[in-house]
Amino acid sequence: AIFAWDSDRTFVPQNLTAETQRVFVDGDCVPKPFFAWLRQLSRQSPVAAIVAFKGKTSNGEKALSQETYLRENLLKAGIDDSLLLLQPSVTGAENAADVVLTFLFARYGGLKNYLVSDDRQWFKEVVKSR
Repeated sequence: AIFAWDSDRTFVPQNLTAETQRVFVDGDCVPKPFFAWLRQLSRQSPVAAIVAFKGKTSNGEKALSQETYLRENLLKAGIDDSLLLLQPSVTGAENAADVVLTFLFARYGGLKNYLVSDDRQWFKEVVKSR
């Protein structure tokens, strides 16, 4: 099945230059210290934050508060709006954000990538497959 996503409209993929470091994030498991680290990284060079998160809660409601929380903190950390992609999953399945993040990594991965997730086994496979 192919799903059409309502992708983040401010993200500009053409701004992903070779120098842009990419930080791929499972937005369902972001620790507070992450934003301070990202702020330091964004002061050194251009950084894109590419984030996947569950688009629906377990009872089927849209997870708008998570999207707002992520957007606000990523912008405060110095991520330019044109280098910020927030992509909700279509379902609220347990590993929905991991699946979406894998797709985004394959599509937007660059020369220097960071993966932030609590699912080490899943992303160990992704990185080795690249």
